[in-house]
Amino acid sequence: MVAADHVRRTVPGVRGGRRRVRLPPVAPYRDYLAWLSRQDRAAARTAWADALAGLDEPTLLAPGGTADDPVLPEHVTVRTGAAAAARLRDTARTLGVTPNTVVQAAWGLLLGTLTGRTDVVFGATAAGRPADLPGVERMLGLFINTLPVRVALDPAATVAATLTALQDRQSALLAHQHLGLAEVQRAAGPAAAFDTLIVYESFPGDPSAARVPGGLHITEVGGDDASHYPLTLVVSPGDDDLELRLDHRPGLFDGPSARALLDRLVRILHRFAAAPDARIAEVDVLSEDERRLVVGEWNDTARAVPDASIAGSSRSGPPGRRTRLRWCRRAFRGRMRS
Repeated sequence: MVAADHVRRTVPGVRGGRRRVRLPPVAPYRDYLAWLSRQDRAAARTAWADALAGLDEPTLLAPGGTADDPVLPEHVTVRTGAAAAARLRDTARTLGVTPNTVVQAAWGLLLGTLTGRTDVVFGATAAGRPADLPGVERMLGLFINTLPVRVALDPAATVAATLTALQDRQSALLAHQHLGLAEVQRAAGPAAAFDTLIVYESFPGDPSAARVPGGLHITEVGGDDASHYPLTLVVSPGDDDLELRLDHRPGLFDGPSARALLDRLVRILHRFAAAPDARIAEVDVLSEDERRLVVGEWNDTARAVPDASIAGSSRSGPPGRRTRLRWCRRAFRGRMRS
């Protein structure tokens, strides 16, 4: 965003024939490096170890592990619609949490359902720009960081309580987000490992950015990026909508499977917004078709049973089977007498 603003300020001057264009001063990146050197890394390692204490295994969703071959991810995208996005924002505002927290809790519930766990971890990107560093908002440099997010899922807890607890835990770690992921994983052990990632694009959109002085007009903005994680959820909030894009490695998740995951996430978000007082156990992740398949078709195990007794079967069965049945009966009687 900072680089784009510099380009927007520079282009009109170049088109106007000026060789030099005066840009507003920015704080140097070395100020951030100096700030980073002053942080208590030992305290940060302890904080992350405490935050992930009690977990002894990673949260892995991809079947068969992570593919090592470099490949561009495919993606599926849905939009919640203006009404649903407004309800999510209103629910978050009422509960005193951020929309990002709502999405993280929903993704955590989806992961818990798919892995059969009530305590899950996934990755999330952090902006990494410390609020107490003057001029950091206009500083050019690498700040972004990927860090673990732990979501505890108590089936008896309400959605509202789960969201509030998640935001409290995240807030307690804000001062320690400068620690790199590798250090966090060394401090916390296997619990800090994960194979899914959330990217919440919270930077504000500027409608005037498309109008560049000097007659130029930006008609389209886009970009391609990728991560090595099997699943990456990219959340793009707008003024009247919420876009959810799920990037998936095609060797691990095909398109229909990725779309099914995204549809389940949308259902969870709708339920969170509609009933924040509902218990976590009451939030249904499955669609009607999926529930019909699991409860109806997969549970249809009735089979015809022959009209015969064990004794009758033993008399008509082969000698070896009759001998085993007699032995079982004698062993059973002996156990009952003893």
